[in-house]
Amino acid sequence: MKSNLKSCFSFVGIVFFVGFLFFLLTAGEARAMLIESAGFNPVTNKIEVTVVYDGGLKNHSFELQWDACEKAHEESNSMNSLYQVAARLVDVSGWDDPGTGVFREELEFELKDPSCRPARMTVISGLHSRVTFEIP
Repeated sequence: MKSNLKSCFSFVGIVFFVGFLFFLLTAGEARAMLIESAGFNPVTNKIEVTVVYDGGLKNHSFELQWDACEKAHEESNSMNSLYQVAARLVDVSGWDDPGTGVFREELEFELKDPSCRPARMTVISGLHSRVTFEIP
């Protein structure tokens, strides 16, 4: 009975170790892409984002995954915007690209909802990279 119990604990320990190792390896991916700057260009009417990312290949494909446009909360609205919106910057092509170099790209995106203005917009990448700006 003791050897079965010992085997069970060994198996659980191995599973825990593999899970923990997976967590450590994937936790670094959140730092592999950072937003250097973001803003609205009134001449082109587009969102401009400068991103720095790790990879072995240049020219990854990025997209914005938009949240719904919402009325701004008055108590947290320091920019006097009527609306607020957030979008996550996602690397849709390089998720399995080994990080052998550092690249910087300037991206442009169309507004998802042109009627969501004036707005305070936040572009988010990972857990720690976010930039907030105003769309007049």
